[in-house]
Amino acid sequence: MADHIKTVLTREYATRANQPPHVLKPTPLGRALVDAYDAMGERLNRPELRAAAEADFTSIANGKKTKAQVIAETLVTMRRCFDVVQRDVAKLDEAMRKRFGGAAGDG
Repeated sequence: MADHIKTVLTREYATRANQPPHVLKPTPLGRALVDAYDAMGERLNRPELRAAAEADFTSIANGKKTKAQVIAETLVTMRRCFDVVQRDVAKLDEAMRKRFGGAAGDG
């Protein structure tokens, strides 16, 4: 989980408070991505996706699934997500415009 939080902070999807309890606060970029994924109907920003991955890792460790099974299942899920995001990329553009302003295609 620490690696996941580090990635979120490195990619500037959120910032962390310097004082305890060190809560994460979404940045405009993080909010725009959540808005876009929600508009697309995707759960890429939801903890359930990461929890499912962690459960799969545990299943591999316990011998209930093979690494190949998990990779195959994950590829199907991620391909479906990629296809939705690619199809609905205008929703990502719109979410970015709402958070950052500017016209489509500005950049």
